[in-house]
Amino acid sequence: MKILQVVTLASPDASYGGPFRVALNQVRELRARGHDVTLIAGALGYDTLPTQIDGVAVSLFPARQVIPHVGFAGIASRPMRTWLRRAVVDFDVVHVHFARDLIALPAARIAGRAGVPLVVQPHGMVDQSARATAHLIDAVATRRALRDASRVCYLTDVERASLEAVARRQLKFTRVINGVPIQSVVAREGSTGQVRAVFMGRLAARKRPELFASAIVSVAGAGLDIHGLIVGPDEGMGARVDELVRAHPETLSRGQAVGFDQTTDVLAASDIFVLPSRAEPFPMAALEALSVGVPVVVAADCGIAASVTSAGAGIVFDGTLESLVEAITTLATEPERRQAMSQAAGRLARAEYGMGTVAATLEQIYSAVKATL
Repeated sequence: MKILQVVTLASPDASYGGPFRVALNQVRELRARGHDVTLIAGALGYDTLPTQIDGVAVSLFPARQVIPHVGFAGIASRPMRTWLRRAVVDFDVVHVHFARDLIALPAARIAGRAGVPLVVQPHGMVDQSARATAHLIDAVATRRALRDASRVCYLTDVERASLEAVARRQLKFTRVINGVPIQSVVAREGSTGQVRAVFMGRLAARKRPELFASAIVSVAGAGLDIHGLIVGPDEGMGARVDELVRAHPETLSRGQAVGFDQTTDVLAASDIFVLPSRAEPFPMAALEALSVGVPVVVAADCGIAASVTSAGAGIVFDGTLESLVEAITTLATEPERRQAMSQAAGRLARAEYGMGTVAATLEQIYSAVKATL
């Protein structure tokens, strides 16, 4: 099958995060299963546009921030739109990793107008919003794109309900989880030395990197040998994180944001992965940590919290600083338990989050929507 996947942004620091990682994993697996898949994205921050990202061939188009102060939503790429209008009819299906932005929305509209089956996957990025700008965008473009879609992929029941509320109409849904390559799963040994905890993600208020930093400082203050590494592009919380790092340089450090080809190495060098953010639907960084045998600490409202608990692959905390400190302390002071959780993390990644299952679901979706023509 000839498939086009569209993602909003590629950048050297992997600032678009989970959705781009999801696309890379999907495209790699679909190609391995014999499909002709083209992955396109807007690009910012490169001196020379790469033709591969983390070993996956990509076609990137120059993009620019046409609307300031609105983040990814204001990024557009006229060269991509021109290419899409010409090339979209050559594909059996168009799969847009979907958001309220000036790349995903035009891509969905171009596919809809061309009569090419459209699959949209919002990754939790399109929800009911109180912002006036979101209501305007929904009225002009988002609602139409959701209604035009032959299939809408969702991660959780909460996301499904929200998407239907935005569309104001019943949609054709299929649940598509995030996954990780099975070959990256490894077992890890326990350690009685310094415990290395890592936060990897956008330094945004919703991700709460400052809560991670405060928890690590508290654990270290109780006399435990622990170090916290904070890695990710700044989206508003960088100054606060830097302030905490300067105040506690022996306990905290901030690493440079890394590209997709380096994330697994950073995670594999850690003993604990901590994601304090609330209502995280299906965090790719946590899945990648599991895939390399790193126990995870996630909030109770995280989309993978139940699986982490049932598999014994980490600890779920209640969202408060006190609970987070308790969870990290437990993992820091019980190396045998941490090793058991490491082994459970690898098993969980293999059993529930392998890319084979994800690709099989996508194949069923693509075949179904193509057959409706």
